[in-house]
Amino acid sequence: MSWLARRAEEGKPGVTCPPKKDPGALNVEYKREYLSEYAHLGDETNSSIAVRLREGMDKIFFEETKTRLLDRLEKALGPEGARRYGVVDDGRRPKQFRIAVPRGNIRRLDWTISAGTSKLAKTSSRTQ
Repeated sequence: MSWLARRAEEGKPGVTCPPKKDPGALNVEYKREYLSEYAHLGDETNSSIAVRLREGMDKIFFEETKTRLLDRLEKALGPEGARRYGVVDDGRRPKQFRIAVPRGNIRRLDWTISAGTSKLAKTSSRTQ
């Protein structure tokens, strides 16, 4: 969700699932963006996710991650909340997935380590 929110903030389009069997099926741009966001959230560069995405993001990883995210959003927000605030597709093929909230309404909480301590501190980010 954080990756899609950041893409929306930056004015980038939604993401399209990598094709199943294609010479360029591993999406290196998605891998770079996803791992950058993942690291920003505190994961290590040698984590199982980073190892799995070493060559690029494939269809299987994309679909598994999307399914887990949609399930969790529906459980947390209910069907209507997930539709309004979650991840939606554009209804065309190939489907392009994006965050449902308009760009100007996105607010992310960034976590940073406070100077001189090991405690996390929230800093709010809002796109204008």
